[in-house]
Amino acid sequence: MTTRSPLILSIVGARPQFVKIAPFCRAAAVSSLNHEVIHTGQHYHYDMSEGFFEELGIKKPLVNLGVGSGSHGLQTGRMLEKLEKLFGELQPNYIIVYGDTNSTIAASLAASKMMIPIAHAEAGQRSYRRDMPEEINRVVTDVLASLLFTTGELASATLVREGRTKEEIVMVGDLMYDAFLLFRGQTSPSEQLSDLLEIKEDFILATFHRAENTDDPIKLQIIVNALTEIALSSRIIIPLHPRTKKMLDKYKISFANCPNLIIIDPVGYRDILELLAHCSLVITDSGGLQKEAYFAEKRSLILRKETEWAELAQSGWVRLMPEDSSECIVDLIRKLQNEDSSLLARDPSWFGNGDSAAKMIHTLESKLVS
Repeated sequence: MTTRSPLILSIVGARPQFVKIAPFCRAAAVSSLNHEVIHTGQHYHYDMSEGFFEELGIKKPLVNLGVGSGSHGLQTGRMLEKLEKLFGELQPNYIIVYGDTNSTIAASLAASKMMIPIAHAEAGQRSYRRDMPEEINRVVTDVLASLLFTTGELASATLVREGRTKEEIVMVGDLMYDAFLLFRGQTSPSEQLSDLLEIKEDFILATFHRAENTDDPIKLQIIVNALTEIALSSRIIIPLHPRTKKMLDKYKISFANCPNLIIIDPVGYRDILELLAHCSLVITDSGGLQKEAYFAEKRSLILRKETEWAELAQSGWVRLMPEDSSECIVDLIRKLQNEDSSLLARDPSWFGNGDSAAKMIHTLESKLVS
């Protein structure tokens, strides 16, 4: 009778998670573990989903649950129902969840009720804003997980303060840094970007998609007004997230017709690296993109009042938006454009050494392989 290799399932559903599992899948492929990817279907637009699997060489998901969009409760409930059934069929030895999405919390709830051990990558990150759905997802997932993979010392210290034992916490570094090092220098711009990047002048890279910015028409108009004003003197490239486009259409808000304001379709990971390599500044509300900007040694204005990546805020690499006004955004952008980033501290220990996936696999093997 043959003994099956321990089965671990990576549960993913959103763009940042696809980037994170690229290095993890590579490390798992040469391990003693049987690793499969489960896609919840939370992101289903090709450029935000399947395109990432293809361009990053990620193994095809064993299952795509096809959940699609909906309110937080509806989307999470659909995932919970389907994941519970799937976990019962596959009987995994561990599930791994990543970050703070609805896919993360749904998988954690399903697994915990079935007594399946949970490993959480990016454990211990906190914005300390309970009105953010992502913060609720992070906190609850950390409570349910038995293995807490952290990106650095601040997150590990947070978990210790919250009562977790040092045996449960493993500081491995950041999978997104693994991916950045893995794919940096291997990129060439897509056809969509080639013409834009041929223009040898500075540009600002801007993205925004979070519900707190797009679901409120006043905030959405504030951001659009600020970017439009900055575009009078600076070139801005905006890969427009499907959610943002939907809400702009819903509220009948549009960008001014300005040659410097360039709206493009969503881009894949390699194109993001190309844009980061050539831009002068990043404006975003994305937790992932602010880290990627730091990896690329570019400063960011975060269209939020807080960030879960406290290291970046404390160092000055990211600047937070203290008030909701176009004037505030414009003022901060202009200050960032005039400041010298070479004077800012950069600590390699913040996000590891690019071997986070290997450390995670080693830890899981030590627990599952006798």
